[in-house]
Amino acid sequence: LLKQGKSDFDDYALTNEAEFFAVVCESFFENPQKMAKKHAELYYALSNTHSPYFNPRTNQFNKHDYNTDEGRYKNCIEYSIHVIDKIISQFINAGKDDTLFIVIGDHGESFGEHGFFKHSFSLYNSEIKVPCIMRHPSFKKKTVLPYGTLLDLVPSISDMFNMPLINSVHGRSFFNPEYSLHLFLSSWSS
Repeated sequence: LLKQGKSDFDDYALTNEAEFFAVVCESFFENPQKMAKKHAELYYALSNTHSPYFNPRTNQFNKHDYNTDEGRYKNCIEYSIHVIDKIISQFINAGKDDTLFIVIGDHGESFGEHGFFKHSFSLYNSEIKVPCIMRHPSFKKKTVLPYGTLLDLVPSISDMFNMPLINSVHGRSFFNPEYSLHLFLSSWSS
């Protein structure tokens, strides 16, 4: 449909697979309801780690029990990692190895730990500890930062590229040797 000019996606998506993904993601975040209605498969591919944990490739990503929420969730995580690996490979193969990739989670998920299910109901690690993975050629070796918050992401990127930081941004750079964690947490039920 896109090649025939009959799609609501920007024609720029035809440039290559990496640009297609960028255009699809932008469309997803601008209007997820429209994406779900018009492009259900793409919608589920971008939101599969949210309940009810839709795995578009059950024949390939099925290591965990599909009859439980936790099993479906773990299978969806593995599918998401597969998709992320493909996207990064596309950029590298296109000669764009200088791209900064950031993979983050917006929240964790509870599966009965401490009596909670899903997310937004507790401040236990199962709901608040999320991945934040950064890949860039300037990182000479693998560095694992023990903790941080998403508030610190923008200051860290600004620091990394020596960009000025606007005053209204909260947070601190992960790369500052004097970095210290400041948490701002609450749950829907607090």
